[in-house]
Amino acid sequence: MRFFNTAAMKALGAHSLSSQGKILSHLVLSTNKLTEVPTKALEPLSELIHLNLNDNNVTALRDNAFKGLKKVTRLTMYDNQISYIHPRAFDGLTR
Repeated sequence: MRFFNTAAMKALGAHSLSSQGKILSHLVLSTNKLTEVPTKALEPLSELIHLNLNDNNVTALRDNAFKGLKKVTRLTMYDNQISYIHPRAFDGLTR
């Protein structure tokens, strides 16, 4: 499990979590300043089952926002400012 909360992060680089791809199962990115789902950073996390994006500044869920997250069974995003959800935003989630 990795906690990156209360870190005031505004974004995650595309390769910032790639070394964790085969081992990370829980990721907590709550209480940051993310304005969008960090799709490129999350995509390599093939073993992720729990993703917490609570209490950020996410305003929209873009096309394929959760691409590659086939094992995620728990996604939490409360306390964001989501005003738009693309029809295919959740296509990457298969469970």
